[in-house]
Amino acid sequence: MEMNQDKLLNEMKKRIAISNFDSELENAKINPNIFPNQIKDWRKYIMNKKKALNIASIFLVAVVIFGVSTSIYAKRQWNIRFEEYKNREYEIGIATLKDAEESGYVENIKMDYIFQDNIGVKLDSLLITDEYLESKVNFKFPDNLQLNTETFTYGFAIYDENNNIYSINFRPHWGDMKKYELYPKNLCAELGIDFPVTYLADTAGTTNIEATEQSMLTKINITSSTGFPKSKKLYVRVFDLGYHMFDYTDDSTIENEMENFNISDSEWIFEIDIPEKFYERTTTELTLKDNIENLSIEKIAVSEVGLIVRGTLNGFEDMLKATKIPAEEIDLRKSTIYITDEAGNIYYENTAGLVANKDWFRMNFEITKNMLNQKFFLNVKVGEQVSTSELIIK
Repeated sequence: MEMNQDKLLNEMKKRIAISNFDSELENAKINPNIFPNQIKDWRKYIMNKKKALNIASIFLVAVVIFGVSTSIYAKRQWNIRFEEYKNREYEIGIATLKDAEESGYVENIKMDYIFQDNIGVKLDSLLITDEYLESKVNFKFPDNLQLNTETFTYGFAIYDENNNIYSINFRPHWGDMKKYELYPKNLCAELGIDFPVTYLADTAGTTNIEATEQSMLTKINITSSTGFPKSKKLYVRVFDLGYHMFDYTDDSTIENEMENFNISDSEWIFEIDIPEKFYERTTTELTLKDNIENLSIEKIAVSEVGLIVRGTLNGFEDMLKATKIPAEEIDLRKSTIYITDEAGNIYYENTAGLVANKDWFRMNFEITKNMLNQKFFLNVKVGEQVSTSELIIK
């Protein structure tokens, strides 16, 4: 697998920049200490961030740019595959997810649609590793529903039988923020747990995959550096269905650049018995054969959907801060810590990671358990000096 081709690197830059943006957006959306005034400030910051990263290309890759006004009507298109969305993964690459599906690790769920407000919702599949959770969510809409299929999204909450809250996530929703303030607190009260609560997720979001004949296939994907417990029941709540329109004209103000459209305030609640392969899952722990100077490894582990590396590299934060634009930072991260195999193939991270403290990093690579029949090497490049150590089973 040759991972250093220009096309893949450009795609990686975009995915990492998007992941950085989504992480910042997620912090604004789920932090229970952020209230309307603070959210307004975040809104201004995030809208500027969108422009800096050209996020318009994500939402409008196949969309006519709509002016925002009271005369806007939803654009409903079917038989659309959302290629930009489909290829946009928070932590897991397309190749490794395909490998997990082909090996039978993804669990297909057989259930009927649950209807409220003439809208049907069901879960199609589930995948859980120690640090990644994914569930495909399928929607069935009535014929007369106004809908923009490109920007449709929804809120969700995921927790287990022991009331571990994996994530509470909200769709982009400028305007009345009361539901954002109250939902986490109300859910905790319903479950009988203290609020505020610590979420297990580092990143969380939804992805649109396909729209066909009044149906939309979407995906929830969340990650956790602390790890998901080996639960036996999972609860998924879907709520706040809607979509939004953007106006990217230069003279637009922050307040009128996006308009929110609500579809339903109903809530769909699903209880899932976790398949045995998930709660009895095992992860292969790796370590370095030889120490690398200034590098401290917290964890190296391989699952059915990828390899993660967590640790600290002395001076890494200062190196990244010295860059002037996001693309330079991405290139530096990519070229500083990477993996090679015995055939000389190069594997770069496919996630931006989250900075928990100074010099800390978390990187995900498209290397799975099924690939451990060959040797892999962790490489650290600082300046012109490259240090290499073989990855071995712990």
